Amino acid sequence: MLANRVREYSTTVGTGDITLSGAIAGHVAFASAFTVGDSVIYVVEDDDNYEIGTGTLVATGTLERTEVTETLVAGVLTREGAVAITLTGSARVYCAATADFLLRREIAADVVREVTAGAGVTVDGVLIKDTTISSPAASALGLGAGGATDQLVLNTDGSSAFSGAIQSLGRHIIAGDNSDNSTVFEGKADLSSAGVPLVAVKASWNNTAVAQINMLAGTDTANKDDGSIQFLTAAAGSLMPALTLGSDTSATFAGDAFVAGSWLSTNNTNVTGIGSGSSGSNGGNIRLFPGSHATQAGDIEFRAGSTPWLSYDNSAGIASFVNNLRIGTGPVMSDAGIGKYLFISGSSAGIVLDASDADQFEIYSTGTLLKIWSEAASADIFTLNAEGKATFVGGANSSSSPLITLGSTGNDDINYIKMGTNNWQGVASHGAAFLAYNAWHNSGVNGYYGGNNDEGYASIVELCPANTTTANVFRIVTSSSAIVTGSAITLTELFSIRQNGEAVFAEGLLVSGDLVKRNSNTGSITISGGITAAQGGAIIMYGYAHATNANDVAFMSAGSTKLLYDASATSWNFQGLTLTKMAAILRGVTTGFLAISGGTTVATGGNVIMYGESHETNAGDIAFRSATDTKLQWDNSAAVWDFKNSAIQALGNVGIGGAPDAGTAKLKIASSTATMIQFDRTIDASVDSLFQLFVSHDGSASTDYIGMGSNASSLRVYGDGTVKTMNDLKVAGRINYGSPTELTIVSGAIALTKSFHSVDTEADAASDDVDTISGANEGDSVTLVLENAARPVVIKHDTGNIKLAGGVDFTFGSLYDTITLVYRATKWCEISRSNIS
Repeated sequence: MLANRVREYSTTVGTGDITLSGAIAGHVAFASAFTVGDSVIYVVEDDDNYEIGTGTLVATGTLERTEVTETLVAGVLTREGAVAITLTGSARVYCAATADFLLRREIAADVVREVTAGAGVTVDGVLIKDTTISSPAASALGLGAGGATDQLVLNTDGSSAFSGAIQSLGRHIIAGDNSDNSTVFEGKADLSSAGVPLVAVKASWNNTAVAQINMLAGTDTANKDDGSIQFLTAAAGSLMPALTLGSDTSATFAGDAFVAGSWLSTNNTNVTGIGSGSSGSNGGNIRLFPGSHATQAGDIEFRAGSTPWLSYDNSAGIASFVNNLRIGTGPVMSDAGIGKYLFISGSSAGIVLDASDADQFEIYSTGTLLKIWSEAASADIFTLNAEGKATFVGGANSSSSPLITLGSTGNDDINYIKMGTNNWQGVASHGAAFLAYNAWHNSGVNGYYGGNNDEGYASIVELCPANTTTANVFRIVTSSSAIVTGSAITLTELFSIRQNGEAVFAEGLLVSGDLVKRNSNTGSITISGGITAAQGGAIIMYGYAHATNANDVAFMSAGSTKLLYDASATSWNFQGLTLTKMAAILRGVTTGFLAISGGTTVATGGNVIMYGESHETNAGDIAFRSATDTKLQWDNSAAVWDFKNSAIQALGNVGIGGAPDAGTAKLKIASSTATMIQFDRTIDASVDSLFQLFVSHDGSASTDYIGMGSNASSLRVYGDGTVKTMNDLKVAGRINYGSPTELTIVSGAIALTKSFHSVDTEADAASDDVDTISGANEGDSVTLVLENAARPVVIKHDTGNIKLAGGVDFTFGSLYDTITLVYRATKWCEISRSNIS
């Protein structure tokens, strides 16, 4: 902001805010031209230096240096990175229209003050008042930029005219105010003919039109309610209509309708129809139902006219044919179309899926019902005739005998599967077997197993009926004696599968699900690597009712037990053998623990508990216990060893890094070549160690001490806090007493607590004397200084227990005066004094 003839003195010293000290003669003060809070362009001059910037009038007499834009200090001009100059107290500051201000493209504050408050400013007939720019009543107002004039003309009738393109934010045209109000672009015209665009939006490429949208007037000149929207694209260099949206909601494509993307739809409530007729009631058509349809959500119908012949019911997940589904050109059964769902037909054969009666699936033929033909064999390889006989046969180059024949003997009781000349036979009424395989055949004799005839078999596989869960449904049997034609044989069961899924082997071995067991709880199962249980490695598992070893598990080698789980004792017995070269003993779970005990149980004798890495309370811990009492524990969460208040005691001496020396040494920490630290009951002068730590204990704080050193010339720390050296004290650096602690005089006395004190008068009196110093031991020394220079203190000679050099009192005259004393034979004796007043 600018104002005329504003200039003041400033007494400011430094780089802070400028204090305004009054207007220079013939000028006005800042507070007279501006109000508090105004932003002001200022120049401040101090001798040969100056500063230009933008300031803020923060008070009537204070100008804040808000932004410094240029300085000249000692002849050096600075613009970029300029900072406030240091004022000396005799500066002049004034308001000026600087070059930087005049060249600004935007000004954030008022530039010119109104001559009369509230009247505004008139420039060449144009009034600028508050937030309004207005022209004289009969004149239009033109706005221009960049040297152009009247780019936007505001007419007196309220209309506006742009002389060029409307442009905002680059190539974007922005309309609206981000409110709930809508934005309307309206084209008004009084047309003499219909079908003419009221509004047209055209896109051109290098001055060639490529697309256009027309909003057209209709033909109803009375109601004017049949307008349309037309989309045009360039074709052969000319704009041609591509799509017209009519007032009747129709959409007319210039060519075939085309939808790019994944689907064509209307909305989520109406049905989308695609058809070849003029409406959904004629011609072939497809109806697509939306997901929110009231009765047919997600359904699809394929229709002829208005009749659906194929539909997909989305709620049931079923595709349904209203009538026949037919594959082939030949005739179907005489009742075709009545309840028939599927026909695959030729001239004399077909397949029918039928829901009109109990025959739901039919294969029909005038001859063989079903054939499978092999082109390579040039023959049928499978046939099914009308009598129900199914035959697998060889080709032209194979044996003429059927490979497999499924048939009947003509007896209702006997059905068979014939493989060459061998029979699989089944007996329905005898109840002995439904299916048996003839593994041995005596030429000319077709025997079968079942009923009362048991001849002609060496081994048999049976499929058996079952009326209980433990009855056999499958078994393998064999003859137990020599086979004699015409004579009965004795069959022995080798293996059977029961109705409940159990598999039973000879000798009572039973497999049930994932369990292999004996069929008796009094026996045992042996798994052996040898040909007998007494040869090779073996495992014996005893039943829970075994007479001597119930529930035991034995690991054997050549008939000798090497490891036994004794279930009665719930323990593993290694038979006195040694565990050697074990890679690991694992608990097998992360949340449990592994215990090793020297007693008969985990809770007796010495034992070690090792916890898993995910144990709920002791993850990763190790506990060394006596019975159930933990004596030493590694606490993994705290990463510490906890001795549980137990003493660490050695029968002899303890060494860390080396063996301890003989004598009284109790703990020694050593490197590979020398003793580093040795802890002793008393000092051992014979030990050649770098450092010994020893303890002298007599029960008195003044005589008990911890000694450190390699011989009697040690450093001792006593129980009362005293530190003594038994030899010379050498200081390689400095002796620092720290800051002096204040002592306040009480009735002429002070009480020492350290070797460096400041002294102050009693109750902050104007002056005071010190005649007695307490809290001393023979040989103590102290240096005293003054606490407050305004309250002098005198150290008195021989009034109490203080003796000073020359018998002359010492007076502190300043904070820098010192006196040093030493305690000898109940007196404090002066060593030195200094008066630096």
